[in-house]
Amino acid sequence: MEESVRRIALVRMIASGVVSTILLSAANAQEKHHQATGTIGTSSPTQLVLLKQFGRNQAHWNFVLNPKTKLEGKLTKGERVRIYYYDDPKGQRVAEQVKIIEQAGAPPAAPAKAAPPVSSAPQSQTTH
Repeated sequence: MEESVRRIALVRMIASGVVSTILLSAANAQEKHHQATGTIGTSSPTQLVLLKQFGRNQAHWNFVLNPKTKLEGKLTKGERVRIYYYDDPKGQRVAEQVKIIEQAGAPPAAPAKAAPPVSSAPQSQTTH
């Protein structure tokens, strides 16, 4: 009798361990990593609003910043940034890293100018 009680307790312990492992794996699988690019609308130590263009429409995306968020310099309104993030269980976008692509107010990069064409006409030689 006592032996069967021990076996049942052992089976329950193993089963609960297996279920816990499956649930943790499922929770980690839901944490997918994404990236978004846009312009900073507003920022604070705990939040950032990214302005994203979709054709003629502009969307405001809110991101949570926390002590683990890697920031590249001081975030300023108008800077073009790329944010690497994941969605937490509450449905919030949590920024893991914010990279500055273009400083605020910086003129867009000018296209490289082409070199002047080289004349391929033969030079005339005069004979005396």
